[in-house]
Amino acid sequence: MIKEQVKTKVLIMAATPDDAGRIRPDKEVAELRERMAAMPSQKRPLAFDSIYAARLDQIQQELVRQRPTILHFSGHGAPGMLAFETEDGETAPLEADLLARVLKAYRDIECLVLHACFAEKVATECLPHVKCVVGSTDAVNDFTAPNFSYLFYQSVAAGMDYEQAFEMGTTEVAFKSRTAADAYKLMVR
Repeated sequence: MIKEQVKTKVLIMAATPDDAGRIRPDKEVAELRERMAAMPSQKRPLAFDSIYAARLDQIQQELVRQRPTILHFSGHGAPGMLAFETEDGETAPLEADLLARVLKAYRDIECLVLHACFAEKVATECLPHVKCVVGSTDAVNDFTAPNFSYLFYQSVAAGMDYEQAFEMGTTEVAFKSRTAADAYKLMVR
């Protein structure tokens, strides 16, 4: 009997509140799934699940229910906060200290990817509770951002550590825009 290799769970929480401007994380995730499925073999198989129009009340529920190792937020951000959604589709700010508190309690996240503008302060607050955090020091370019995700996750699946995967992702972005690549920041504990 062939034993299936345990997959590393990646939970993608995406939010694009109506009052914050439209981006398309759903298209990014669909393309990411296609690219991952096209990888013939993975040293570290990844299993993706995604929550769209993510609300604050879903964060802890989904962590407990899904038990991810990697948590990826895709959406809008501002210094010290991420923009989740209300039930009405408006912005529900998640302050850095509250996300850090959630991660301190959960304890099983190895890597946190904050794919949002100006996420450096949020990343810094969360770092004591996570081994590796990807954040941004500036605005994230909506057109090049998917390229980071594709190469980052393909590299992790190929067996690279998070630091190598980060370099692969930012280099892929740099092929299109060095300025966009320079906005990414990796923090390792």
